Amino acid sequence: MFCKNCGQALDNGVRFCPNCGTETTAGVPVPPAASDPVAPRPATYAPPRDRKEKSIALILCLFFGCFGVHKLYLKEQKEGCVMLVIGLFGLFLLIPLLVTGIWSLINLIQLLTMGSEEFDRKYNC
Repeated sequence: MFCKNCGQALDNGVRFCPNCGTETTAGVPVPPAASDPVAPRPATYAPPRDRKEKSIALILCLFFGCFGVHKLYLKEQKEGCVMLVIGLFGLFLLIPLLVTGIWSLINLIQLLTMGSEEFDRKYNC
């Protein structure tokens, strides 16, 4: 063992260097992480952060389908924005609200009959 300050050879168990007086690390346990290089961790699969869930899309379609919220959730902005505008316009007139209601009912049936793998392939790629 050698002094980290002056390089003097030290006996085992010496706390202070006899040459310069610097305290040594003898007797003080060195944590293994500090003395060993960090081993690389194996690569693991992490699902995408913006993963879309079919159940959430179904709930949004069921309760807010007339306003296209489920389409916005599924990143289909064009359809979602069109449904939102027609749905908001439909708050004042009944006909546009019926149109988006039928449209969302069709979307609800499509989501219900779509398998999980097909849903993932379409919305989680």
